[in-house]
Amino acid sequence: CKIVELLPTGNELLLRAGYGWTEGLVGKAHESAGLESQAGYTILAGKPVIVTDLRNETRFTSPPLLKDHGVISGVSVIIPRQNGIFGVLGAYTRSPRVFSNDDAHFLEAVAGVLASGINRFSIEDELRASRDQLEVILQGVADGVTVLNNQGRLIFANQTAARMIGYSSVAELLASPVDKIMDRFDLFTEDGKPFSLDQLPGRLSFSGQSNASKIRFISRQTGEEHWSVIKATPIFGRNGKPVMTVNIFRDITEEKYSELRANLLAETGNLLIN
Repeated sequence: CKIVELLPTGNELLLRAGYGWTEGLVGKAHESAGLESQAGYTILAGKPVIVTDLRNETRFTSPPLLKDHGVISGVSVIIPRQNGIFGVLGAYTRSPRVFSNDDAHFLEAVAGVLASGINRFSIEDELRASRDQLEVILQGVADGVTVLNNQGRLIFANQTAARMIGYSSVAELLASPVDKIMDRFDLFTEDGKPFSLDQLPGRLSFSGQSNASKIRFISRQTGEEHWSVIKATPIFGRNGKPVMTVNIFRDITEEKYSELRANLLAETGNLLIN
């Protein structure tokens, strides 16, 4: 038996998996996707193909892979995929055998199971590629980015976020519970009042709305002060409820200090004038 994959060129099939073939052929052996092979003819016919005696076959040319292994009889069916064909599933014998339509239908059922697995793998592979590409992009942005799930756990952070929060690496940050992370800081509003953790944008966004806050952070360990604008956007699941929230925070410490200096100079000037 064998599974051959239709290559992107549309002209060749690659032996992806099989049983009973010479060692080393799986993953390397090619055959035509046209009339030079049973698999190719199966694709062209668009339906199961039954061969009783390959030696007397006139619909297509016997490929070297089958000839070299003494194949006489066989049945092959298409393995579908989303928006096209993945390849062909075939079963063969070295002695004459009359395959029935029931045999072909059984093989089609197996091909359907294979198709489901192949399509799922393809989707997962695309998602992994998209995730990896997105991570590369997010690691390069100047703003800190974190993702919090609805169980209150950090599931993603870029390097900027780790640095801004005071961690040496993303892995160290993700390994820390959110409450432990927040225990590192005292939080204040713009007018100097304590900022409640329940009012953090990331937590409020689980109510279903995007929101933002300007927060003053003071490290309990070093006393160092930072200002950040934090924006949070919920991500909804199939049930319409938020399953995670994306937090983007920008360090505005220098901007805030410039603003405070400007206000101080203005107040000083007013006092001198008066």
